[in-house]
Amino acid sequence: TEVARINRHITDFLKYSRPTKLELEDLNIRAEAEDALRLVEGRAEECGIQTDIVQDGPLARVLGDRESLRSVFTNLVINAVEAIDGEGGSVSIKLSNADANSVKVEIVDSGCGIAPQDISKVFEPYFSTKDTGTGLGLAIVKKAVDDHGGTISVTSKEGSGTTFTIILPAKEN
Repeated sequence: TEVARINRHITDFLKYSRPTKLELEDLNIRAEAEDALRLVEGRAEECGIQTDIVQDGPLARVLGDRESLRSVFTNLVINAVEAIDGEGGSVSIKLSNADANSVKVEIVDSGCGIAPQDISKVFEPYFSTKDTGTGLGLAIVKKAVDDHGGTISVTSKEGSGTTFTIILPAKEN
């Protein structure tokens, strides 16, 4: 178990420090979001956490790297589930077209929220509020979104949840 944990930390460090080579393909963002939620379904169910995907109309396609974006969504939904203390709560992925040229993905949780003094630091490498965290998860997420020409932002209220909003450019037709 310890070796696996160390390997994960090394992999995270390498993902963050290496230049990225994206293998771009035409992606259905909903399918990638569904895959990410599937990874946390068991744990969420055990904790009584409701998970869902809400889609607002047909989505534009995205030209992206499947593994990179899957890592983004997986990281965020795992964090969302971990942010919910005790029984109950919800994690939702909201999908919409931000405008004609971009897709918006919002990962919303009803967890403990992020302290106001920490909001500006969440994407910094090595910043973590977890005892076992490396502080690279959200730094890797931001780097992956940046590599796709997108943006990521976060809003949070301590005690009532957090929303990460990702805007990705739509595939040109």
